[in-house]
Amino acid sequence: DAFDAISCLTAVNLDGKKSKYWTTATTVDGAINELGLRIAGADYSSSRSASIDRQGMALAIATPKQLVLKVGGHRRQQHTVSAMTVREALTKLHVNFNKDDTVKPGMKHFLSSGDKIVVTKIYKKKQHFSSEQVPFSTIEKQDSTMLAGKSSTIRAGRAGSRDVTYQVVFRNGKLDKRVVLRQRMVRQPVARIVKVGTKQAPAPVAAPATSTNFAGGSSAWDRIAQCESGGNWAIN
Repeated sequence: DAFDAISCLTAVNLDGKKSKYWTTATTVDGAINELGLRIAGADYSSSRSASIDRQGMALAIATPKQLVLKVGGHRRQQHTVSAMTVREALTKLHVNFNKDDTVKPGMKHFLSSGDKIVVTKIYKKKQHFSSEQVPFSTIEKQDSTMLAGKSSTIRAGRAGSRDVTYQVVFRNGKLDKRVVLRQRMVRQPVARIVKVGTKQAPAPVAAPATSTNFAGGSSAWDRIAQCESGGNWAIN
């Protein structure tokens, strides 16, 4: 009837903000004109020619936004895209990503102009080594009979060997980390033992002052001889 034709309830989601409107329009195009929701470049979830029945309809509107996008190791790029969330923007910009990649802000984040989206590309693979070398450790033992600063090897060390599988993680094409998934020791390493001296060296003894019979002497008598006899100790 006539009342039904002018009382259609429309639920509108405009960039994540939800509102309800009464409208006399029976099509999406008529509703957005009547409600002042016609926005240049906006993306509408329903065709403008779609009909609005007596139960109303849900209409999502994503307005154009200027975004900065950085994917992996590539340079930043500026885009204008009509998207409501990060996921929608990446889909419209044809950005491929997998479950290991990280996206900031999150996929469900509602966008605003000026937002920056960073997609970090993560690649994982397994590496297996059947005989990876395991370095040996060094054990130091103090020796009070050996001068400090001196050392002596008592037993030479020997590297071990293990069968190991790593998970290697690359971030934007560069090695980020390696994590041991499983390992089996084939040969245990043997620690090197080093004896380290702790004995303090005796303090040096100062040499006593001595007289000399040449002009280069430095004792008090040398200076007297230099003054009285030109440094000649034999003179009377």
